[in-house]
Amino acid sequence: MTARLHFADAGEAADLAAFLARLIHYDKAAAVRLQAAGDTLAVFGRPPSFEVLVIRTARLAKPYEYGLDTTLDVTVSAGEFLERVGESVESAEAAGVAEVPAAVTGPPWA
Repeated sequence: MTARLHFADAGEAADLAAFLARLIHYDKAAAVRLQAAGDTLAVFGRPPSFEVLVIRTARLAKPYEYGLDTTLDVTVSAGEFLERVGESVESAEAAGVAEVPAAVTGPPWA
């Protein structure tokens, strides 16, 4: 079963897509760590030329669809996640819903 994220509104998904696009600008092979609990999603990334860890949070309309009382903690490709979030922004059918891509082996900080 594929996990799905339901963003609180289109603005949350659009802001997250902008964050991911900036991260990919610095590193085409970037990975991000997704952590979701309740109605909050945290996305962690690290631009390669900086010694910082960046975080972007997004409000979710409801807990992600793997169960109501569980948390999500997975590292995924930033590019694949951007595609999924972008589809949720652009498509009337997806309407703020993004599937979580398959897990990848990420960097040590993830």
